[in-house]
Amino acid sequence: MTTHPADTAVGVIGTGSALPESRVPSEDVARVVGVEHGWIVERIGVLERRFAAKDETGTDLAARASSAALAAAGVGAEEIDVVILA
Repeated sequence: MTTHPADTAVGVIGTGSALPESRVPSEDVARVVGVEHGWIVERIGVLERRFAAKDETGTDLAARASSAALAAAGVGAEEIDVVILA
């Protein structure tokens, strides 16, 4: 029996995310650029920024997020056909 795409179930079974550890509060950024902290928060709502370590790449973050998604879904990587990264 041939399986057609329309016969295949599709869905999101788990999600994951990862952030760099290094946090820089908006107060620090405000001091550097010469504006008030409230100005940053009021206009863009950013309270802190995250910066990757010198030896940390986007791939490292994606791998951590993928592991979290697999754990949330309760499945192994061998059971996944498609991964969507955004």
